[in-house]
Amino acid sequence: AYGDQHMRVEKIVDEGRTMTRAIPLDEKAKTSEMAIMLGALNDPNLYSYLLYFYLFFTHQGYELRITGLNREFARYGGIHVKRYVLIPMLISGGLHGLAGAVSIEGSHYCWWKVFPGGMGWNGIAVALIAKNHPLGVIPAAIFFAYIEAGAKSAMIHSDITIEIASIVQSIVFFLITAQVLYNFFHYRMRRGYA
Repeated sequence: AYGDQHMRVEKIVDEGRTMTRAIPLDEKAKTSEMAIMLGALNDPNLYSYLLYFYLFFTHQGYELRITGLNREFARYGGIHVKRYVLIPMLISGGLHGLAGAVSIEGSHYCWWKVFPGGMGWNGIAVALIAKNHPLGVIPAAIFFAYIEAGAKSAMIHSDITIEIASIVQSIVFFLITAQVLYNFFHYRMRRGYA
Protein backbone atom coordinates (compact mmCIF):
# COMPACT_ATOMS: atom_id res chain seq x y z
CA ALA A 1 0.00 0.00 0.00
CA TYR A 2 2.95 2.34 0.50
CA GLY A 3 3.75 4.23 -2.64
CA ASP A 4 0.47 3.46 -4.34
CA GLN A 5 -0.69 6.68 -5.96
CA HIS A 6 -4.30 6.06 -5.01
CA MET A 7 -3.76 5.47 -1.30
CA ARG A 8 -2.77 7.47 1.71
CA VAL A 9 -1.32 6.08 4.90
CA GLU A 10 -2.96 6.62 8.28
CA LYS A 11 -1.22 6.01 11.59
CA ILE A 12 -3.29 4.17 14.20
CA VAL A 13 -2.37 3.92 17.87
CA ASP A 14 -4.23 1.09 19.60
CA GLU A 15 -3.45 -0.03 23.16
CA GLY A 16 0.12 1.25 22.97
CA ARG A 17 0.81 -0.34 19.57
CA THR A 18 1.42 1.81 16.52
CA MET A 19 0.10 0.49 13.22
CA THR A 20 -0.45 1.94 9.80
CA ARG A 21 -3.13 1.25 7.26
CA ALA A 22 -3.71 2.39 3.69
CA ILE A 23 -6.84 4.36 2.92
CA PRO A 24 -7.97 4.92 -0.70
CA LEU A 25 -7.96 8.52 -1.85
CA ASP A 26 -10.93 10.03 -3.56
CA GLU A 27 -10.51 11.98 -6.79
CA LYS A 28 -11.06 15.31 -5.04
CA ALA A 29 -8.08 14.72 -2.76
CA LYS A 30 -5.84 13.87 -5.71
CA THR A 31 -6.59 17.19 -7.40
CA SER A 32 -6.39 19.32 -4.29
CA GLU A 33 -5.60 22.99 -4.55
CA MET A 34 -2.31 22.39 -2.75
CA ALA A 35 -1.22 19.79 -5.32
CA ILE A 36 -2.15 22.10 -8.18
CA MET A 37 -0.27 25.02 -6.61
CA LEU A 38 2.83 22.93 -5.92
CA GLY A 39 2.71 21.51 -9.43
CA ALA A 40 2.69 25.06 -10.82
CA LEU A 41 5.66 25.97 -8.62
CA ASN A 42 7.63 22.95 -9.82
CA ASP A 43 9.59 24.68 -12.56
CA PRO A 44 13.32 24.23 -11.98
CA ASN A 45 14.17 26.47 -14.93
CA LEU A 46 12.36 29.34 -13.23
CA TYR A 47 14.36 28.83 -10.03
CA SER A 48 17.62 28.61 -11.96
CA TYR A 49 16.96 31.90 -13.74
CA LEU A 50 15.82 33.60 -10.52
CA LEU A 51 18.97 32.47 -8.70
CA TYR A 52 21.12 33.55 -11.65
CA PHE A 53 19.52 36.99 -11.58
CA TYR A 54 19.92 37.20 -7.80
CA LEU A 55 23.58 36.14 -7.82
CA PHE A 56 24.81 38.12 -10.82
CA PHE A 57 22.59 41.21 -10.99
CA THR A 58 21.96 42.26 -7.39
CA HIS A 59 24.16 43.83 -4.74
CA GLN A 60 23.36 41.06 -2.24
CA GLY A 61 24.23 38.43 -4.84
CA TYR A 62 27.60 40.07 -5.43
CA GLU A 63 28.32 40.14 -1.71
CA LEU A 64 27.20 36.50 -1.43
CA ARG A 65 29.57 35.43 -4.22
CA ILE A 66 32.48 37.38 -2.72
CA THR A 67 31.84 35.82 0.69
CA GLY A 68 31.74 32.37 -0.88
CA LEU A 69 35.02 32.92 -2.71
CA ASN A 70 37.00 34.40 0.19
CA ARG A 71 35.58 35.17 3.63
CA GLU A 72 38.58 37.16 4.80
CA PHE A 73 38.51 39.39 1.74
CA ALA A 74 34.77 39.92 2.18
CA ARG A 75 35.23 40.80 5.87
CA TYR A 76 38.03 43.21 4.95
CA GLY A 77 35.73 44.78 2.33
CA GLY A 78 33.07 45.49 4.94
CA ILE A 79 30.65 42.68 4.08
CA HIS A 80 28.65 41.14 6.92
CA VAL A 81 30.01 37.59 6.53
CA LYS A 82 27.72 35.82 9.01
CA ARG A 83 24.65 36.99 7.10
CA TYR A 84 26.00 35.56 3.86
CA VAL A 85 26.74 32.24 5.49
CA LEU A 86 23.11 31.96 6.61
CA ILE A 87 21.35 33.19 3.44
CA PRO A 88 22.51 30.34 1.14
CA MET A 89 21.49 27.79 3.76
CA LEU A 90 18.00 29.30 3.93
CA ILE A 91 17.66 29.42 0.14
CA SER A 92 18.88 25.86 -0.40
CA GLY A 93 16.80 24.52 2.49
CA GLY A 94 13.70 26.22 1.11
CA LEU A 95 14.27 24.85 -2.39
CA HIS A 96 14.94 21.37 -1.04
CA GLY A 97 11.78 21.50 1.08
CA LEU A 98 9.80 22.65 -1.95
CA ALA A 99 11.17 19.73 -3.97
CA GLY A 100 10.07 17.31 -1.25
CA ALA A 101 6.64 18.94 -1.00
CA VAL A 102 6.17 18.72 -4.76
CA SER A 103 7.24 15.08 -4.68
CA ILE A 104 4.67 14.27 -1.97
CA GLU A 105 1.72 16.51 -2.83
CA GLY A 106 2.21 16.97 -6.54
CA SER A 107 2.98 13.49 -7.81
CA HIS A 108 2.54 10.74 -5.20
CA TYR A 109 -0.45 12.15 -3.25
CA CYS A 110 0.70 10.23 -0.19
CA TRP A 111 3.56 9.79 2.24
CA TRP A 112 5.76 6.83 1.47
CA LYS A 113 7.19 4.77 4.30
CA VAL A 114 10.41 4.63 2.31
CA PHE A 115 10.62 8.13 0.85
CA PRO A 116 12.70 8.27 -2.34
CA GLY A 117 16.09 9.04 -0.89
CA GLY A 118 19.16 10.39 -2.57
CA MET A 119 17.54 13.58 -3.83
CA GLY A 120 19.95 15.71 -1.81
CA TRP A 121 23.01 13.72 -2.88
CA ASN A 122 21.94 13.94 -6.51
CA GLY A 123 21.54 17.68 -6.05
CA ILE A 124 25.09 17.98 -4.71
CA ALA A 125 26.46 15.93 -7.61
CA VAL A 126 24.54 18.02 -10.15
CA ALA A 127 25.81 21.24 -8.52
CA LEU A 128 29.40 19.97 -8.72
CA ILE A 129 29.01 19.05 -12.38
CA ALA A 130 27.49 22.50 -13.04
CA LYS A 131 30.40 24.08 -11.13
CA ASN A 132 27.91 25.85 -8.83
CA HIS A 133 26.47 27.97 -11.64
CA PRO A 134 22.67 28.31 -11.52
CA LEU A 135 22.23 28.03 -15.29
CA GLY A 136 24.66 25.11 -15.52
CA VAL A 137 22.39 23.11 -13.22
CA ILE A 138 19.79 22.65 -15.97
CA PRO A 139 21.95 20.67 -18.46
CA ALA A 140 23.74 18.87 -15.61
CA ALA A 141 20.43 17.70 -14.13
CA ILE A 142 19.17 16.60 -17.56
CA PHE A 143 22.42 14.65 -18.07
CA PHE A 144 22.07 12.95 -14.68
CA ALA A 145 18.42 12.13 -15.36
CA TYR A 146 19.26 10.64 -18.77
CA ILE A 147 21.87 8.40 -17.20
CA GLU A 148 19.37 7.11 -14.65
CA ALA A 149 16.50 6.74 -17.14
CA GLY A 150 18.79 5.02 -19.65
CA ALA A 151 19.97 2.57 -17.01
CA LYS A 152 16.38 1.75 -16.05
CA SER A 153 15.46 1.22 -19.69
CA ALA A 154 18.53 -0.94 -20.24
CA MET A 155 17.66 -2.96 -17.12
CA ILE A 156 14.16 -3.65 -18.42
CA HIS A 157 15.28 -4.65 -21.93
CA SER A 158 18.49 -6.52 -21.13
CA ASP A 159 20.44 -8.24 -18.38
CA ILE A 160 22.04 -5.04 -17.08
CA THR A 161 21.42 -4.12 -13.45
CA ILE A 162 20.41 -0.70 -12.15
CA GLU A 163 23.80 -0.32 -10.47
CA ILE A 164 25.26 0.51 -13.89
CA ALA A 165 23.69 3.97 -13.58
CA SER A 166 25.28 4.42 -10.18
CA ILE A 167 28.66 3.38 -11.57
CA VAL A 168 28.42 5.80 -14.51
CA GLN A 169 27.23 8.60 -12.22
CA SER A 170 30.08 7.95 -9.80
CA ILE A 171 32.66 7.94 -12.62
CA VAL A 172 31.37 11.33 -13.81
CA PHE A 173 31.33 12.57 -10.21
CA PHE A 174 34.92 11.41 -9.60
CA LEU A 175 36.16 12.97 -12.84
CA ILE A 176 34.59 16.32 -11.94
CA THR A 177 35.94 16.10 -8.38
CA ALA A 178 39.38 15.16 -9.70
CA GLN A 179 39.36 18.27 -11.90
CA VAL A 180 38.47 20.45 -8.90
CA LEU A 181 41.23 18.84 -6.79
CA TYR A 182 43.74 19.21 -9.62
CA ASN A 183 42.92 22.93 -9.97
CA PHE A 184 43.17 23.40 -6.19
CA PHE A 185 46.58 21.70 -5.84
CA HIS A 186 47.89 23.28 -9.05
CA TYR A 187 47.00 26.72 -7.67
CA ARG A 188 48.66 25.94 -4.31
CA MET A 189 51.83 24.68 -6.03
CA ARG A 190 51.98 27.75 -8.23
CA ARG A 191 51.57 30.05 -5.22
CA GLY A 192 54.21 28.10 -3.27
CA TYR A 193 51.92 26.86 -0.45
CA ALA A 194 52.59 23.15 -0.84
